[in-house]
Amino acid sequence: MTYQRSQRGAHTAKLHAQRLAPISERRLAALRAEVEAEEKKYGGKGEAQVVFGSQLSDVLKKWEVEFVAKYPPDALWGKVMGPRDWLKEMTGLHVRRIYGLLEGEYRFVSLSQADLLLTVIERSDLLYDTIHVIPNPNWSPERWLAYMEERGC
Repeated sequence: MTYQRSQRGAHTAKLHAQRLAPISERRLAALRAEVEAEEKKYGGKGEAQVVFGSQLSDVLKKWEVEFVAKYPPDALWGKVMGPRDWLKEMTGLHVRRIYGLLEGEYRFVSLSQADLLLTVIERSDLLYDTIHVIPNPNWSPERWLAYMEERGC
């Protein structure tokens, strides 16, 4: 004997699909339009300003050593969460991204991510001083000038 869906269940499923389909299609279309407009505007090559990954990595490694000294692994807090897990929880960045940032795997890091990490570790004073902010090298000069004109600079 094969299973057959009752008419009532099929009708309900059909109504549900009809009700949700236009909403999700509209949402997807709006999101696609947003992304395409942003890519068209700046070429989809990241943020306008970046920092050197090696400089950020050096600061994060020093902070990691301080964190481990403050909360050793045998202490209660150290058993619960290590420095990389703590950064993940506080920033919302993926743990793989955090490991990559700490190991210096990225040549450039977006200014927003660098600022977020430095704010979380309470070292935002290092931005623009120890950690230099530069224009994104993946951007063409024309895109950079258009971005700066838009900002009124």
